[in-house]
Amino acid sequence: MSKRRTEAAKANIAPDRKLVAAATPVPSRLACAGAATIQPIGLRLPSAWTKLAAMKLVSATPYIVRTPKPHLGGHKWFFVKLETDNGLVGWGECAVLWSMMGMEDTFEAIVNDAFERYLLDETPIDRQMLTKRMYGGMTAQNPGLFTAGVISAFDVALWDLTGKFYEAPICDLLGGKFRDRIRTYTYIYDPDALEAGESDDFADRWLGGI
Repeated sequence: MSKRRTEAAKANIAPDRKLVAAATPVPSRLACAGAATIQPIGLRLPSAWTKLAAMKLVSATPYIVRTPKPHLGGHKWFFVKLETDNGLVGWGECAVLWSMMGMEDTFEAIVNDAFERYLLDETPIDRQMLTKRMYGGMTAQNPGLFTAGVISAFDVALWDLTGKFYEAPICDLLGGKFRDRIRTYTYIYDPDALEAGESDDFADRWLGGI
């Protein structure tokens, strides 16, 4: 634009119009074009989002499994099963089993009461928020072994539901696969193999010779 045309344009703008133009931020190119050109757009959510919005937790069931002698892995195992209104099922195991010995009725009561207070009708994909809410409400930010074990079972069950909802392994939800093979952990061994003198071979194959 020539200098003459620029000066002519400035002369045709009122002072108050200049102030408004300078003080008012322009949010987007659409706003520059005028409100008349902006049309409402109907948003269509992906089908997965629609299913997610409709999926709610409906029940929790505590399970206590008594192991046979010699009680490998502990005398009793403590599990939680979560179910959603669309038929998905998630399983979680308590992390500190020995702290619950002799307190089976307490375990069942805590699972039922905690579910009704913190998880009922919630969306299981909101795992982190729900877990933080349980920690804050059930432990006053000072978790003991028993309560932390119950929360850990809920947390694992929520992860299980999340993976099943997205039809993906948990590693994909945590940033992706890092390696093709990993060592597994177990404290349940085959006593017959150990008694038969295979302990050295067992250690070499499964414990890396440690």
